[in-house]
Amino acid sequence: MPKLKKSEQILLAILGVVLLVVVWTQFLSGGKKKPTAARKVTQTIARTAQAAAAELGVASRPRASTIPPAVKEMFADWGRDPFAGANRLAPPDTASSPADSVELAWKGISRTPRSTMVIIGPYVLGEGQREGDLEVIKIERDYVICRFRGKNVTLFRPNSEK
Repeated sequence: MPKLKKSEQILLAILGVVLLVVVWTQFLSGGKKKPTAARKVTQTIARTAQAAAAELGVASRPRASTIPPAVKEMFADWGRDPFAGANRLAPPDTASSPADSVELAWKGISRTPRSTMVIIGPYVLGEGQREGDLEVIKIERDYVICRFRGKNVTLFRPNSEK
C-alpha cells in the first residue's frame, strides 16, 4: 500500500471513527423492537364520527348552526370580568411621601479648585448634572437649588455642617 499524505491519513482516521460510532449505535439499539411501518391516517380512520355514532345507536351532538339563536344569546354573556371594578390607572399620590424627603436630603458638599459637588441622597452631582428626576441647578455655600420632578426645590445646609 502506498504511503498516504498527512491530510489523507486524517481523513481516513475520521472516516474510521464515524464508521465505528455508527456500528456501535446499531449494536446498542439492536435489542429494541423497531416500530412497524406507520399506516396512513386515511387507512387508520376509515369511518367518520357520524358513521360510528350511527353504528352504536348514539345520536351525535347538534352542530352550532342548529342551535337556536335564543339559546346562543342566553349564554353569550355568562360570567363576569373579575377586574371590571378595579381601578388600574390610579392617579399618582400628590402628597410627599417619606421616601421623597429622604431622597432629597442634602448630606454634604465637596469643593475642589475646579468644581463643587453636592451629595443629595445617594447621588453626587455637580451644577447642571441630572440623575433621574433630580437636576442640580445652582450650588451655593449654604443652599442648593435643584429641580425635582418638574418643581424647583431649595435645599439648605444641614445643621451639623454649619
